[in-house]
Amino acid sequence: MIPIQHTEEVLSVSYVKAVVSQFGYTYECLDQDYGTDGCIRRIKKVKDSFIDLGTKFDCQLKATMDWEIKNGKVIYDMKSEAYNRLVIRNNEADIPCLLIVLCLPKDKSLWMSVDTSSMQIRNCCYYSYLKGDQTTNTSQKRIMIPERNIFNIDNLTLLFADFNKAVANE
Repeated sequence: MIPIQHTEEVLSVSYVKAVVSQFGYTYECLDQDYGTDGCIRRIKKVKDSFIDLGTKFDCQLKATMDWEIKNGKVIYDMKSEAYNRLVIRNNEADIPCLLIVLCLPKDKSLWMSVDTSSMQIRNCCYYSYLKGDQTTNTSQKRIMIPERNIFNIDNLTLLFADFNKAVANE
């Protein structure tokens, strides 16, 4: 039996890959984890071939059973070291790195279901772009993600549109 953290990781990667592939883009897992788990890349079909357009987001994936929604915010307590690494990264990097959190039910038996007509991962992923000051907390940093920041096809479209605007204005 694998550790529960490995199951959480596989489910979060599977969720992100499913959304990204449905959108027609790619998700690449990175071999080495230096605070970034993967990369979402924009792909375009041109005639009978496909082109990587070079537009991308990096991602730090997390999965947790310890979360709640309060006042329109998804509340997640992140390890301070991981938070600071992501903030440093986004303050200094050219390519954005999204925090993507899979919010799982507390009951592990509800995480996933499969039958002849569907496969479901419960509940969903939310994303946040962390930037600004590092935390001085030594153990955890409370992250408050707007509930509307569901990692889905509609929001992925908006994220890439926002990124393209930012690049055009540089």
